[in-house]
This record gives sequence, structure tokens and C-alpha cells, in this order.
Amino acid sequence: MIVLDRVASRLEVARAFGACETVEVDRFASADDLRAQFDALTGGGADVVVEVSGVPAVFAQGLFYLRTKGRYAVMGTISPGLTTEFDPGALVRRSVSIHGINRYPPDYLRRALRFLAAHEDEFPFARLFDAQFPLEQVQLALEKSRRREIQRATIRVEP
Repeated sequence: MIVLDRVASRLEVARAFGACETVEVDRFASADDLRAQFDALTGGGADVVVEVSGVPAVFAQGLFYLRTKGRYAVMGTISPGLTTEFDPGALVRRSVSIHGINRYPPDYLRRALRFLAAHEDEFPFARLFDAQFPLEQVQLALEKSRRREIQRATIRVEP
């Protein structure tokens, strides 16, 4: 698994969860340089790309990380009204499949909680949440998250 991100601390967490390679995207002068590095790491592109950033421009870029007949799972881009330009011919020429993923059946939450309990000693789940805020500071948590000052916030609801 190769993880690309702008935030070095998130790349550290990705390595802790088993990423083989991590790439800090801002270290490259251009998108072409970044793609060249990715192609070198993968031998010409990935079979599967998963987009979880929520940034529309990243959606368009992600298409070019796929090899022919690759599959693209898009689950980060959920904000209504945000758009990006992309070359639909790139999909057709390379027979790429795009799968939008939003929400999940209710039973998945139960299964996810079981997974967390079964693997809590295997993976550093606590590192996914690097800041805690009381409910009264939820706006501050959202602002810090938007500015990428924190990875994920835990909101404490106290009686």
C-alpha cells in the first residue's frame, strides 16, 4: 500500500498501519513529478486507488495514478456543489472503473467495532485521534481540522 498526503504526521500514522511507502505530495515541484515518482514506485500505476481526501481536484488527479483497467474507489468527496475538471477520455482509453462509496449498511458499524476490539493490540488506533475537545469547543475542533493543524478530533460529551 502506498499513501500520498500533504501532512507528514498522517504519513507517519499510515506507516504505523502498514503502508509500504508514503509520499509527501508537497515535496514535488509539479503534479507530473509526483506522478513520475508514483509510477516508479508501482511499476506504472496502481490497480486500485482509494480517494479519501475530500478535495475535488484530488479526484481528477487520482485517475492518472491508475493503470489500465484500474479501479477507483472514491469516498472522500461528499460535499455538494464542489466540482473539478477532468478528462473523461482518460477513463475510456484506459477502461477505468469508478466506484462512489457513501455510507454503509448499519451492520457494518457493529462489524467495525468488533474488528477494533479484536485488533486493538495490533494497530495503533489511538494515533488516529490526536486532539480532544469538549462539546462546547466543537467549532474550534472543526477549524483546526480544516486548517490541518490536527488529524482527527475527539469530541467529548460530558454530563
